[in-house]
Amino acid sequence: LPRNRTPKGPRWLPRTADADADADAGAGADGLLAGLRETCAERKIPCESAASLSLVAFKARFLDPSAPVVINEGMWTWDAMARAGGTADRPAAADLWRLRAVCGARTVPVEVGSSYLHENWGTELMTVSRFLDTMIAGPEDGGRGDGAALEAPGGGEGAEKPVLYLAQHQLFEQIPKLRRGIVVPDLTCMMPDRAPGATEEVQVNAWLGPAGTVSPLHRDPCENLLSQMAGRKLVLLYRPERRVELYPVAGALDNTSEVEVEAVDRARFPDFPEKPDAWTVLDEGEMLFIPFGWWHYVRAIDASFSVSFWWARRGWPADSLAPSLG
Repeated sequence: LPRNRTPKGPRWLPRTADADADADAGAGADGLLAGLRETCAERKIPCESAASLSLVAFKARFLDPSAPVVINEGMWTWDAMARAGGTADRPAAADLWRLRAVCGARTVPVEVGSSYLHENWGTELMTVSRFLDTMIAGPEDGGRGDGAALEAPGGGEGAEKPVLYLAQHQLFEQIPKLRRGIVVPDLTCMMPDRAPGATEEVQVNAWLGPAGTVSPLHRDPCENLLSQMAGRKLVLLYRPERRVELYPVAGALDNTSEVEVEAVDRARFPDFPEKPDAWTVLDEGEMLFIPFGWWHYVRAIDASFSVSFWWARRGWPADSLAPSLG
């Protein structure tokens, strides 16, 4: 931290149990999680230790068969995951004072609104410090400090305070000092046999937001290692061949489902699956391998900081582009 400067605000990204604001946001995840544990415990994604999972074994058991897996003990050598010790015992990535010191004055694009499928969704440029103020413990003026309330696009007087999410942003490229705190996993050097011509470039994205942030059900045209640096996330996965049952949006957003996963409208989407094909709660220090084309829905249980590593990007197979039922 800079000398002769007293840090302001809370130091740590809050856990759900630590802040009333997050407790409300996490309640939905709690109910969903209880249902998963009761009805499809057998579909919880298996966990492997990074120390015992060789590159060859990862390729043979998970990458080539397109099988999700949770990998633990693979991130604790990162500087961003160094433990603070003491009563907090949280990783450095959860340290808000550190984030403010390293990049508080930098401007980033922030999603405003609950989902990019909703009319009230938009983006706004703001400094990292203002984003953290608003996300964690902002005043009534939305953390601006200038008396101008932050509203969701299309919001008016009396509108609820919008959800803010720093999502799918190349923050580590923008701020090299943060980039030095993470390590691109060696697993990303493995290319799947089923993807001739796929790009070898690894794209690194940051995901930072309060409890309750959601990534709608969607699929990505690449392999993905979703790595949880701080907080927890609930992740539901559906197999690529279920595309028609998942009712993708027509047009440019056809990699995203129309369905609100936690409140399925059965009249509109009668064939949507009753259960996910796989699920997990991703905790601090764990990585989730999401294979190419697997549909996934993500909800933050706590205030959360994640980094995703995308590689082997390629186009969709022709048989995965069948018309939707919707």
